[in-house]
Amino acid sequence: AGSEDLLADWEKPAVAFVLTGEMHGYIEPCGCSENMPGGLARRLDCIQRLGSRGWPVVPLDAGGMLHPGRVGREQSTIKLQHSWTALHTLGYRAIAVGLEEARLGADGFFNAYDSNPGVSNTEDVRNETPYLAANLKLYDPNFDLFPISHTIIEAGEVKIAVTAVISPELVRPHLPPGQADLMIFEEPAAALQRILPQLQQAEPDVLVLLSHCSAQESEQLAQQ
Repeated sequence: AGSEDLLADWEKPAVAFVLTGEMHGYIEPCGCSENMPGGLARRLDCIQRLGSRGWPVVPLDAGGMLHPGRVGREQSTIKLQHSWTALHTLGYRAIAVGLEEARLGADGFFNAYDSNPGVSNTEDVRNETPYLAANLKLYDPNFDLFPISHTIIEAGEVKIAVTAVISPELVRPHLPPGQADLMIFEEPAAALQRILPQLQQAEPDVLVLLSHCSAQESEQLAQQ
């Protein structure tokens, strides 16, 4: 059955979340890669089909956009920049910092934010599709420019507060030399307790946590 048939009997939701993560890929074939079925194009088609039904669609990504076996290559930052821009084009409202982004280290990851060659709408990408991590700071505990801790989204009549965390234990063994002291982590549970009053102050209808932790830790955080 086609997607229209699958949704034929569904009532219009207050909001429709499209949740993705761990893309681990490329934007287009480069002649040296295989098994690339066009995931972004199909993802766009799905989002557009939902939107065409009048549904308020909120795409969110849990991070991990880069191929894990190629993170250390010089072109990784450029690939991340253009993947980030692609998700903005698809209408994504937030992206969590994933393992592959964090593996770039503070310098590599910030370079993806600070310079985006060949992309004319860099400020729109940064502001409309922000990278989130409530428990990670780059360079200094008071550096709040990138990534940000949370974002507030309005879709239809629903106000949504979105935040994200990443497991320090997941990242630290994979950091490049000299970057460990530049990636300042807080334990996920402590970070969420710290920012929860800020989220509640916005009086959201829905709280969303994008977690790049183990399944067990993610479930425990959600219960708390």
